[in-house]
Amino acid sequence: MPRGRPARCRSLLPVDSPVEIRTFADDPPAWWDEVALGDSSPWHARAHAALQADFGVIPRFLAAFRAGAPAGVACVWLAGSRRAPLLDRLFARVAFVPDEPAVPSGDREVRDALLAAVEAEVRASRAVESTFRVEMPRRLAPEDLAAAGYDVALRGVGILALPATEAEADDLPRPPARRQARKAERLGVAVRVEATVDPLLPLLDRSFSRAGLAPRDHGYVRALHRRLRGEVLVAGREGRDVAALLWAVEGPVGLNVFHGRADGDIEGAANLLHREMFRRAVRRGVRLLHTGDAAMPGETDPRLVGITRFKESMGFEIRTAFAGTRTLRPRAAALRARLLSLRGRGRRT
Repeated sequence: MPRGRPARCRSLLPVDSPVEIRTFADDPPAWWDEVALGDSSPWHARAHAALQADFGVIPRFLAAFRAGAPAGVACVWLAGSRRAPLLDRLFARVAFVPDEPAVPSGDREVRDALLAAVEAEVRASRAVESTFRVEMPRRLAPEDLAAAGYDVALRGVGILALPATEAEADDLPRPPARRQARKAERLGVAVRVEATVDPLLPLLDRSFSRAGLAPRDHGYVRALHRRLRGEVLVAGREGRDVAALLWAVEGPVGLNVFHGRADGDIEGAANLLHREMFRRAVRRGVRLLHTGDAAMPGETDPRLVGITRFKESMGFEIRTAFAGTRTLRPRAAALRARLLSLRGRGRRT
């Protein structure tokens, strides 16, 4: 039977509850990923927790058992001050839940037990603030977070259901996008696989710069590529790289994580690049592609609207996801916000 130390939150469950909660402070056994990915939640998988730990986050692993067998899992990530960790329990620590609990069977009792365990873990950590993000809603609704005291905001995400064959995958983009991919091929654009993120980084920097955003931390991009065993696809023409992306596979879910391109008209290279990703995902048994944030109806931010238009042209469906934030210790949270503000001003001078 899988082992774990008794959870602090176990007292939240009725004495006669058939669901048992166990917590794991370190890397849990291999069955963990079978449960997380069985409910299409790569955000609760061990690789994502390891990635966060590389940057000072402390992961907590909560597992629900029914009749001695794992029935659901959830992660809580605790982040604080890397320079002065002794301040964490005073005002620096925040908690992050990366997705709704993964419960492959859809068992509501298991889900509720895990939600109670998450709540207990967050409060026991003395976090000043908690954020609960639902990437691909399955059994939770915004009202569930609101009832728990979270300030909830809706957000769009791009999701693509993949068919069984590559030929069918080629038909997923809309006709104009398919024509752009064929145009790129005619012009000699070719897609290759790279072993490192190095060709992606300058294109990613250009894309962030055009959007008026600070460059992405290259160390984080490298760590993500390593921890998630990601794949870098690069589209080039006549010795010049014009577009690149980083994607990863976690069970039946593919994550299109980063995409960058050169300035100006890249002659359909981005369309060709995504078509190749679709084909490779089908070969690897991926059934859903998650491509991150997208604009909701009525949103006007040109940066988000533009990339959403491209995602829709490639066949992605814009679904509604949500996230909630809650202040647990108002005075400590106010002090933390004040110190962060002062630090930010200091960096600008």
